[in-house]
Amino acid sequence: MISLKKINTHIKEFFFCAAIFFWEIEYGFFKSEILITLLLVLIINDKKQLFLYLKKVRVFYFIILHSVFIDTFFDNYFDLHSYFKIIYILFLEIIIIKYIKYISLNIEKFCLMFFVIFLSYVFFFLFDPSQNCLGCFSIYREFYTENSHLGMMAPSIMLFSTFFLIKSKNLIYGIFFFLFCIILVKNHSSTFFLGTLFSLLFLNSSILKYYKSKIFLKYLLLTFFLFTLALNSSLKNDLKERLKNFNLKNILLIIYDKKDDNDVIKYDLKKYNFNLSTEVYLKSLISSFEIFRNNIFGTGFDQYKNNNHNDIFIFKYNITSKLNNEDASQNLSKGISEFGIFYFYIFYIILKFTKNKNVSLELKNFFIPILITQLFIRGAGFFNGGFLISFLFIYHFIEKEKNLK
Repeated sequence: MISLKKINTHIKEFFFCAAIFFWEIEYGFFKSEILITLLLVLIINDKKQLFLYLKKVRVFYFIILHSVFIDTFFDNYFDLHSYFKIIYILFLEIIIIKYIKYISLNIEKFCLMFFVIFLSYVFFFLFDPSQNCLGCFSIYREFYTENSHLGMMAPSIMLFSTFFLIKSKNLIYGIFFFLFCIILVKNHSSTFFLGTLFSLLFLNSSILKYYKSKIFLKYLLLTFFLFTLALNSSLKNDLKERLKNFNLKNILLIIYDKKDDNDVIKYDLKKYNFNLSTEVYLKSLISSFEIFRNNIFGTGFDQYKNNNHNDIFIFKYNITSKLNNEDASQNLSKGISEFGIFYFYIFYIILKFTKNKNVSLELKNFFIPILITQLFIRGAGFFNGGFLISFLFIYHFIEKEKNLK
């Protein structure tokens, strides 16, 4: 018979799993990722501890003060809904502070629960052998609404699971991971490839002098495997299409070749013949550049949607003007637009966490790819894809380490 304590443990695991991995599952106004806030019930009963947590929620205090500052001194559009989201950040930050040790020790359990739920759903509901379809997220729009959204999460699972299996040799976990990789190959995306590659390169360069050479060799072998996979699959064609004409020279030409059309700056993306994904990506980058140039302090939390500049572009695709207007195509553009110069602090935190010898390799392999992928390759806002949870975790992990010294 399963004990009540074990049931409570699995419920807790599911809440964290839902917040990190199941962010696209929603029914009406309900989103599965907010289930994690139910853990507040276990926290608010202890008033003394709650008061201590409230003293530590520095990310919440910064965001609320920054939003009030921008709304007050820059005549910003007051958005009550955005302040409700900031309250959600408060709840989430309290939960992360409370369960930071629990999270550190249970990443493999979160991944294992993800495998069980994800694989069960895919093989029972998203498997059609007659159509050679396994997952087909971009077609069925279930669990993940597009392959790139799975690709946002996959680098973290790939890096963490590879090193976890080398260390633990857990057969059941290995079987689940193998099945997950099959689904990943069948639903490949440039987001997965580039996110994993960027994460590997970043981790390689950041931890080389802190770890034995055999760990560096494992990263190198994983990079080699990734390139082998790309060069011997249809992913090669997808990458060629996405990266066509996407280079530093063309980006600089777009910026310096802008034209003044009736006193309105125009960036001509049409003449460079980018594909749709690249055009949307560049739209976000250039919009954030223009927003930052006008206000280095940012537009305020959740205000990218009210300040994007579709009118300054000449698009090849008409649909480009309708895509990613809420949260940008990656969180670098969104963050710089909303927080200005203050957003660069996130890079300091990421570097400090990665270079900290007291942080286990497992934690780095799990949290860093989430942040790197969604900052530079593909994001879906701060609340989705485990981005905010990952940042709050590494920030408070560093703070906890600092206080122990």
